[in-house]
Amino acid sequence: LREMLGESLGLDGGIFHFSNDAACFLQGELFSGEDDPSLNVAGFTIGTGFGSALAKDGIAVDADLWCAPFKEGTVEDYFSTRWFIKEVRDRKGETVSDVKSLTDRKTDPVVEGIFNDFGENLACFLIEFYPNWNWEKVVLGGNISHAYALFAPALERTLEQAGCGIQIRVSTLGENAVLMGAASNASRFFKKNMQIR
Repeated sequence: LREMLGESLGLDGGIFHFSNDAACFLQGELFSGEDDPSLNVAGFTIGTGFGSALAKDGIAVDADLWCAPFKEGTVEDYFSTRWFIKEVRDRKGETVSDVKSLTDRKTDPVVEGIFNDFGENLACFLIEFYPNWNWEKVVLGGNISHAYALFAPALERTLEQAGCGIQIRVSTLGENAVLMGAASNASRFFKKNMQIR
């Protein structure tokens, strides 16, 4: 891909650098300055799929947790739009295309229960994986994070009941976080290469 990009743009392919989108998301959030760079911060993008990244000393890397075993499937089976679509179909016999359409029906007891279960599942995931990763703070992004108010009570309650003191916050940069993180990575990569030369 580097060679193809370089060839089509008339540039040296070596100037192109690739980064995982979840890692770019977290790097962008760290760039915003809201988190202490000395903390072990995790970033999760929850939307069409599940992206995960971990930052230590201010540098974010892909955590690749989407395919990790969780409950009766994988992490992504429980934290993606696909899970919501399945739950609505199973519990209400209806078909929805996205999570946003459910936020308008938050007073529906079934929809409320789905968001409650999502929050509890997310807390269980954090609690289960915490010993291996030692997250001190979690930043949530992706389209499902826009519905945080609907699953936050169950998430925070379950974490508190387990004595798990992970801090949770929702992305402040939204979709711009990925772009800012990519720019930050490119800048660091460029500086490193220039020092070598």
